Amino acid sequence: MYPIKPGFLVSVKTEVVGGCQYLRQDVRKEHTEEGGVEQQWVTTKRIIDEAEYDKAGKVRSRARSEIARRCLETPFGLVCREDRIEELRQAIKLAQLLAQEFNLEARYSQISINVLMGRIASDDVEAAERIAEEMRNLAAEITQAVKSADVKAIRNMIRMAEKSVQQNLVQAIQEAIAG
Repeated sequence: MYPIKPGFLVSVKTEVVGGCQYLRQDVRKEHTEEGGVEQQWVTTKRIIDEAEYDKAGKVRSRARSEIARRCLETPFGLVCREDRIEELRQAIKLAQLLAQEFNLEARYSQISINVLMGRIASDDVEAAERIAEEMRNLAAEITQAVKSADVKAIRNMIRMAEKSVQQNLVQAIQEAIAG
């Protein structure tokens, strides 16, 4: 069990856009006995400027790392303790500055850094622990389905997990707005 204490839930999305192209060539398409379709294709990745593209990946990784190391990894994602929030804010500024500096020099690739923070108040702790327990139970069921190689069960469990997370987040947001 991950004890959740008041702090900030931190969602980080980093992305490198441009600098490469993916070319898909269909190889074959066959109908299966079950009425489905089985397809095969070959994907070719074409990088325009290898040095720039490699640097973009390294800068993006460093920027995300600057933010993540101020936080704790949890089943929900990153959580920053309240006493480290100023460090986190400085890390976010540094990450965005790293991306900006790269973007000014780059010809083909651009890095984006997006961070969303939500406060976890002490009255949210119980709800967060409930969500964590539900996710642990679903993870155990998914693990069992994977071990038994039951593709339908795996897909069903993943859909249930997605739906559960969405419902719990919507409920938490509605409670926060009402509250």
